[in-house]
Amino acid sequence: AGGAVVIESLHLYPVKSCAAMSVSRWPLGPHGLACDRRWAIVDGAGVTLTQKQCPGLSLLRPVVRLPSSARAHDGQLQLFAPDVPPLTIP
Repeated sequence: AGGAVVIESLHLYPVKSCAAMSVSRWPLGPHGLACDRRWAIVDGAGVTLTQKQCPGLSLLRPVVRLPSSARAHDGQLQLFAPDVPPLTIP
């Protein structure tokens, strides 16, 4: 009762249904962690894919590079996956 709160680890999911990104520090945006669940993988009809439909999404490892300015929500996304070159999304 009344003890200090300690955060043991911090993870965000920049791309829905993809791997987590572990961070030691991260800025907050207007709705929580900056860039958390900001992106999604969609099919040709624009429907968001999930790991239930595409289990391979769990192999996509996102990395967000935040700008040094105060506009932390304007991060650049890179996606890494086994055996393919990284994909950078501005």
